[in-house]
Amino acid sequence: MNALFWLPAICVGLHITEEFFWPGGFSAWFRGYRPENESSFTPHFAFWMNALLVAATIVIGTIGPTWSRGVSLWLTVVAILGGNALLHLRGTWRTRSYSPGVVTGTLLYLPLCIGGYWHFIANGMATLQMAMVSFVVGASYDFWSMMNHRRRAAVMSAKA
Repeated sequence: MNALFWLPAICVGLHITEEFFWPGGFSAWFRGYRPENESSFTPHFAFWMNALLVAATIVIGTIGPTWSRGVSLWLTVVAILGGNALLHLRGTWRTRSYSPGVVTGTLLYLPLCIGGYWHFIANGMATLQMAMVSFVVGASYDFWSMMNHRRRAAVMSAKA
């Protein structure tokens, strides 16, 4: 059971590696995919968003199994990861080019999300209501992130 709580951290580490180190190039790809958000998606922004995600997955792995809200946090984070996988798939489809992160997103994030939700609900560790709330909160991250990028880009354009 404890290993299950560490899976998001492992998957996030592999995903960040694909996006930024091997083969890397996500930032440049994303700027081409979403040029209206180019000024908002800075190396500083990417670093801190990924650092926050890594920290959250380490917290889940460390205290998740013993914390009363560990399962709901796990479900929320893997919904964020599943949404991120869909962003990569949608971007790959629209640009007809490889999005760094699409492989780990598709092969790791989506099965982790689907299988994890099934596991926790089927074993009575999550109610349907808990799972639905966690999913809505987590899956909405990409929407809020894009809105934030648009806001930041508009502010940066106004200052320039």
